[in-house]
Amino acid sequence: MVPVQRAVCECLTINSGLWTTSFYLGNFIGPTVAGAMVQAMGFRVTTSMFSAVYLAMIVASGADIGYKIRREKKQVARQNEDETTRLISATCK
Repeated sequence: MVPVQRAVCECLTINSGLWTTSFYLGNFIGPTVAGAMVQAMGFRVTTSMFSAVYLAMIVASGADIGYKIRREKKQVARQNEDETTRLISATCK
């Protein structure tokens, strides 16, 4: 294998391992913690808490998506402005 391909393969293997580990660790810890919370605080309180967390994540994701869209629009506007400037300066010479 070429050294660059080997490095890419190793990086992908590490990323895959971290993703899989995190996924299955979450599948174990999530129900365990939720079960303990239901036993300690009751179903109604636990459900309200998880609903608040989900709502906060939706708001954070929406803000992140909005920020990325605004940043992309600004980059496109700058590129269009640069192209226009080059065209104007080329015709004026």
